[in-house]
Amino acid sequence: MSPLRSIFRCSVSSLYEVAATHCHLIKSALIFDVYLGNRILNSYIKCKDMVAAVELFEEMPNKDTVTWNTVIAGYVNSGTLESAWGCVVCMKKMG
Repeated sequence: MSPLRSIFRCSVSSLYEVAATHCHLIKSALIFDVYLGNRILNSYIKCKDMVAAVELFEEMPNKDTVTWNTVIAGYVNSGTLESAWGCVVCMKKMG
């Protein structure tokens, strides 16, 4: 199975596949692709792993509005509204 397939679905059992795909993208320098980074970020959030999602978010060199919105939605859906608001404030400061 292609390692990129794991970013299209997520459950607790596929969290390992998402992490493996993340590692594969880092090794192949594809993590700089905003689209692929956003897909992995979204997969971590769907798997309810906000720690890994935030780590990925912080190491992503290129962020777009989808990246920011995905992390903000992840915080809101996990019930950490203070972190969501902090992310909004940071996004506004970053332009």
